[in-house]
Amino acid sequence: MINQNNNSIDLMKFVMAIAVVTIHTYIVNQMAPSLMMDIVHAWIWSAVPFFFMVSAYFYIKKVKIWGG
Repeated sequence: MINQNNNSIDLMKFVMAIAVVTIHTYIVNQMAPSLMMDIVHAWIWSAVPFFFMVSAYFYIKKVKIWGG
């Protein structure tokens, strides 16, 4: 099996991990209603679906390598 770096995916995982922490700390709920709050809210709530998609990508990639 060939190990391969996915730097862009690793960077996005780091950014989205920060978003997950932001979800659990309720920082956005303390912001005044504004366009910026809406943008940040949309960004942080896209973190969990992002991790599902990345997990599926790596799972499918692993299955294809194993010949399944």
